[in-house]
Amino acid sequence: MIIKEIESKVESLQLLESLLAGKITPNQRKNIQAEINALKKGVAGEKQAAFYINQIFSKSFKAHDIRLNVDGDIAQIDHIAMNKYGAVFLFETKNFSNDVKIDEDGIFNFYDSRKKDFRPFPSPIEQSKRHERVLRKAFEQIGFIPIGVEHFVIFDYKAKISKPKTGFDNVCYPDMLEKAHEKFVNSIDVVGAFKGLGNLALRTIKSDSLAVEESLQVLIDRFHQPAEIDYRAKFGIYLEEEAKGAESVQEVFASESQEAKEKEFTMLTLAKAAKQIGMKTKELEDILVNDGFMSRNENGFVTVTDKGKQNGIQWRKGRGGYYFLIPKDQLPKVS
Repeated sequence: MIIKEIESKVESLQLLESLLAGKITPNQRKNIQAEINALKKGVAGEKQAAFYINQIFSKSFKAHDIRLNVDGDIAQIDHIAMNKYGAVFLFETKNFSNDVKIDEDGIFNFYDSRKKDFRPFPSPIEQSKRHERVLRKAFEQIGFIPIGVEHFVIFDYKAKISKPKTGFDNVCYPDMLEKAHEKFVNSIDVVGAFKGLGNLALRTIKSDSLAVEESLQVLIDRFHQPAEIDYRAKFGIYLEEEAKGAESVQEVFASESQEAKEKEFTMLTLAKAAKQIGMKTKELEDILVNDGFMSRNENGFVTVTDKGKQNGIQWRKGRGGYYFLIPKDQLPKVS
């Protein structure tokens, strides 16, 4: 059973394409195109891995593309599978096109074609283990005890993987995942198996504990929080005021700062406002545009209209780019 599919990246790609078509610097264009390429490559890699995981773990409960937020601790898990006994399998996908070498001491290295040498990069196994700590914390809060957590790292076929003669069977290509899983199953010792069954028995005795088939769904419902990326801010793309009848950025900032001081509204960013009323930032932005509080030009740039300013919506410029503030008391009017 598939509990959650991979998140759609269509909106993100559309926004990036619209930014690419706008008036931007050559460096911004280069960075945005690199972001688009990386996003497309990542989606392709995750879909490929998900296909094999769904086939190999066909009788397990599966979820893809999860971002857990547990009391501020974040874990971005590419794929997770749980069998009927409560064993958990975490999968980390790496879309490297460079060759990868794992040393005897477990250090991961990639081949730097510019320097023509291997360079170390953070271990994806250790990365997955950090995710495990957040995952266990989430399971604990919903009253579920997994009998064990195992980790797999899946690399793109373009990367040639060199490993020590023994170990690291859990690092493989997508089509070798089944063989890697079989090796893991065959390597389970009797003591470990009985310990796992003991944990399972203890869990089933507790009347208030969650069943395996419920736990993954509850986990996602309670702790999954998709990341919202402000691409305009990320690439330093700021508002372009129309020349006719437009105020300068400095005048807008100064006048609205004074207005904010005088009115002393309790303000929220669009991201926080959207979260408070249970929608995505882009959805709230679209509502504000449709209701005349904001306007969006052909390049995708958004500005506050006179109506928006009269209702306290403000534009701000921060270190990472521009953002909007909306008074709390305006939320019912635009929700």
